[in-house]
Amino acid sequence: MRIAILLLVFLLLLGGAGGAAWWFLLREPDGEEEVVEEPVIESGFVAFQPMILPIIERGRITSRVSMLVTLEIPEGENLVRAELYKPKLRDMLFSELHALFALKYVTDRGYDGDIVKERLITVAEKVVGKEIIRGIELKEAGYPG
Repeated sequence: MRIAILLLVFLLLLGGAGGAAWWFLLREPDGEEEVVEEPVIESGFVAFQPMILPIIERGRITSRVSMLVTLEIPEGENLVRAELYKPKLRDMLFSELHALFALKYVTDRGYDGDIVKERLITVAEKVVGKEIIRGIELKEAGYPG
C-alpha cells in the first residue's frame, strides 16, 4: 500500500512539473506579436573643404576663422542626394556661418555651440530633406594669415 501511495504522489509531482514546463517554457504566448527589428542603416559622411570666414566687429574684419563642416547622413539615397547637391549645401552652410559669426553671442560662446549646429542642420535639411541629418561636426581649423 505504501508503494502505491508513493507511486501516486510521484506521478502527481511528475504531472505538475510537466504541466509547469509546458506552460512556462514550451507554449506560445497569447496575443503577443513577434517584434521585427528594423535594419540599422550605417552612416555616411559629407565633408566640406575648409570655410574661411571673416570675423567682423564694428564694420571691419578683425580676424578670420577656418571651419571644417561634416554632415552625418544615412547611407543610400539620402547620402547620394547630399553628395549631388554638395556645392549648394556648401554655399548655404557658408552663408549661414557668415551670418552667425556676425552675432556677438555666437563669437562669445564659441563657434561649435549647439545653436550654430542647430541652425546649420536646419539649413542643410532644406536641401536633403527633413529629419535626414543625423549629426554635424564643426572643427575650427585655425586662423589663416
